Amino acid sequence: MSPARMIGTWENQSPMNTFIDTGAFYALADRSDSYHSAASKYYADALTDNRFFTTSFALVESWLLIRNKLGYDAAQNFLGAIRKGIVTITDVSAADLDKAWTILNTYADQEFSLVDAVSFAVMERLKVTNAFAFDEHFRLYRFGARKELLFTLVP
Repeated sequence: MSPARMIGTWENQSPMNTFIDTGAFYALADRSDSYHSAASKYYADALTDNRFFTTSFALVESWLLIRNKLGYDAAQNFLGAIRKGIVTITDVSAADLDKAWTILNTYADQEFSLVDAVSFAVMERLKVTNAFAFDEHFRLYRFGARKELLFTLVP
């Protein structure tokens, strides 16, 4: 799959149903990570029933984390896998950034990162509630008209 096709917006493709967060990418990349076994098993088992996606923000954050912890070659291997289409990258819109700003202000008592808030905004926009993540922030965030909805973390 060409990078242009893979990195384009996903709205013209079949619906995605699971967001992949930085922590899951890292757990898949680092065999010594405490979540590696669970992440690897879940990912292998879920490939047939899931369409995975992430944001351009989470992609950059993941590459940097892998680069800083595991080295340049590991980061490039990660990017190579992304380029092969293991996950679809969705763009972050100006509206997503506005929503992320609102999320950060609403949850100022939490330590959400900008990448977390952007992830939440994109997931809401795409109506995706499953997150392949190990970040507890995905358990804390609530959305919906009365903040009654929450994301489902897998595995």
